[in-house]
Amino acid sequence: MRDGVASVYSGFAALMAALPHDTLVGVDMPVGLLDGWEPGGRQADSLARARLGAVRGTSVFSAPPRIALEHWRREPHYLAVKAAVDGHLTKQSFFILDKIAEVDDFVRANGQQRVVEIHPELGFMELAGTPLLEPKRTGAGQARRRALLERAGITVPSRPPAPARVPPVVAGSGPSGKPPRVAWDDVLDATVVAWSAARVVAGTAGRLPGAPPVDRHGLRMEVRW
Repeated sequence: MRDGVASVYSGFAALMAALPHDTLVGVDMPVGLLDGWEPGGRQADSLARARLGAVRGTSVFSAPPRIALEHWRREPHYLAVKAAVDGHLTKQSFFILDKIAEVDDFVRANGQQRVVEIHPELGFMELAGTPLLEPKRTGAGQARRRALLERAGITVPSRPPAPARVPPVVAGSGPSGKPPRVAWDDVLDATVVAWSAARVVAGTAGRLPGAPPVDRHGLRMEVRW
């Protein structure tokens, strides 16, 4: 966020390069992956799901295993990658494998000192004192989330300008060459993730699990808020 306006970057490496080296970046992406598929996913996934309860727990998807990511790097086709993990891969997970790969490339090369995995619904639960019932893509859900942020004194950035007006230095181009569109619920999620990252820096953030395991690359598999 710059001057109260959300900024969009072409990729994770571009974002990290644009920030000061002492900035902690919260990501709503899995950091640290199991080698293969396990029921319920990582311990962090299952614990976050349980904490959010029956309604909001459905927002926590199981992180795809590393075998899926490695197969995607060789053959980025849904059915092929799904077959590599015996069918245990949703289209939702498949369509963000490219983003997971960007984060994974960075943390494997640079460590986790500047990157922390955060689930926005855990942040909103912390602000509300209870899991939110309103879906984030509804008008009521967005109003509730914005009100919680503002009540806590958190600045809610304005949405990036319309794509035709986004300056190249602020927004990167997607595969089509056009600046990416950003949904309002994504801006609210990014805001609470930034708030949670500040809590990590302050030493007041929650963590699941309390003693996180590491994957075979030494990356902690944890979720914070």
